[in-house]
Amino acid sequence: MFKTEKDLVKNITSNLLANRVVGFSFLLNENQKIFHELKLGYGVPDVVVTHYTRPSHLRSTYLNHFDLLLLDLIIRKMEINFALIIHTTKSSKRRIKDSLLKLIKEEFVVIENDLYKPNKPYNSIVTQTVAIEAKLYSWKRALKQAYRYKWFSEHSFVFLPIENIRSAEKNIEMFKKFEVGLASVCKDSINVIYAPCPSPPICSTMKAVLNEHVLKWSETAI
Repeated sequence: MFKTEKDLVKNITSNLLANRVVGFSFLLNENQKIFHELKLGYGVPDVVVTHYTRPSHLRSTYLNHFDLLLLDLIIRKMEINFALIIHTTKSSKRRIKDSLLKLIKEEFVVIENDLYKPNKPYNSIVTQTVAIEAKLYSWKRALKQAYRYKWFSEHSFVFLPIENIRSAEKNIEMFKKFEVGLASVCKDSINVIYAPCPSPPICSTMKAVLNEHVLKWSETAI
């Protein structure tokens, strides 16, 4: 039915936008966004459906993975000096200084008596995320990749063409073990065979990386 994975992903996107899905609600509306091949530094899902709330204000600066790791360190320590940041992160002084400048500019961090302290909580506009790995044949490889997406998403799925779904269905216990969903794709519909309950992302920092991507996208979307 599908000659390439690109064709499969295109069909999946069309079915999602048209709400031709049985067994799971993706609830696409103006507060959801579909991303393709999203590079967050921990796998590249073919499709990501992100539910979000409108940001109350747009930022002039967006945080990268290291910025967010540094912010998490400061929040956990409550107060930390520059020397200890270097010792803990094993990063260069220049990189740390650049990151601290961003965190201070956005008022996430303040400096008092040469100590860096958290100033306000990091709030995410992302409310729920569904990550999808689409494969023509290899369900085992797809399952491994889809599990990685649980680091930043509440739901992760493997999508396979209906004519190639049988082997994955026979091994549905593997999907249940890793809490990864499974769905078959036809030309005009998607049938969800197994949909696990949503679970919090394994890594809060990775979810924040996704949130920064959505924030940056929202600036161009408004």
